[in-house]
Amino acid sequence: MLPIGCIHGTTPDTYRLDKATLRVRERDIAAKVEIAVAEDDGTRVVGVLESERRASTLSRRECSGLGRLGRWIESRFGSPLCLK
Repeated sequence: MLPIGCIHGTTPDTYRLDKATLRVRERDIAAKVEIAVAEDDGTRVVGVLESERRASTLSRRECSGLGRLGRWIESRFGSPLCLK
C-alpha cells in the first residue's frame, strides 16, 4: 500500500535517526486519508479508517534498516545524499 501523499505531494511521515545508533530520535506521523492499494492491473485508491490515519508508515526496525542503508550509501559515495 502506498499513502496517496507519495503520489500527490502531500506531507509524508518524517523520521530522524541518531546517526551513531540508528535509533529513531524524532518522528512526525502525517494523517493518511487515502491509500493506493496494488492490484493486478494497477492500483486502486481507498479511504483509510479514522483509527488508522495516524499509524506510522515504518516500524522502528525498518527505520534502522534504512539508516544502515543510508550509512552504506554515504560510505560508498563519500558524502550524504538525498534519496527518495
